[in-house]
Amino acid sequence: GHEHQDELVEKIYAAKNDEQALDVEELLSELSPDTAQLVRQYYLEGVSYAELEQTTGLSQAGLRQRLSRALKGLRHKVMG
Repeated sequence: GHEHQDELVEKIYAAKNDEQALDVEELLSELSPDTAQLVRQYYLEGVSYAELEQTTGLSQAGLRQRLSRALKGLRHKVMG
């Protein structure tokens, strides 16, 4: 399950169904390609930490840290 049910994540999820919600791709373009890919896979595609761990070679702790850092940066942009 996804623990981070905050506003930004709500927007990211909403953006899957609603073009107006948020231009997720535009936001993700602000991140490094690797990190953008992680955010996309975890939040939009529902890939688990365990799967990401195998595909990226990063530890789950490392993944969590990278995702949380990415969200902080994005939240700053979204929330102003």
